[in-house]
Amino acid sequence: MAVRTADFLQKDASKVHKMERELREGINELIENGKDVFKKFDISDAYVKPKHLSTSGGNGAKFLGDSKEAAEEILREAMQKGDIVDVLDNGLTRQGNQSYEIIINAGKEVGTKGERLIKMILSDDGGMLSAYPIK
Repeated sequence: MAVRTADFLQKDASKVHKMERELREGINELIENGKDVFKKFDISDAYVKPKHLSTSGGNGAKFLGDSKEAAEEILREAMQKGDIVDVLDNGLTRQGNQSYEIIINAGKEVGTKGERLIKMILSDDGGMLSAYPIK
């Protein structure tokens, strides 16, 4: 009986190790795919939605800069000079394309509340869904 239990536990542990390996591989693939989407994104297409401008009302995250152009320059500079610190799955777009949440450390203050990170949402089809400062 003890031998059968040990065999069962060994097989169970083997399954767990296989699942862990597959999960790590899946996460690595997600990160690499997100980085590829970021690299392929045409930086000249980067934009800031009006609700994320320092001149707009509301409590949402806001970029520094006194105009849309200034905020977009901050975003583009962070994309060029900043470091990607995280890539997360953002699900599928309405069109069915994979989207990624890409976190960039700008290396300096970019938001009106002292934020130094930017969250960008990019999709496989080359589109940008959003970008805004985060803590």
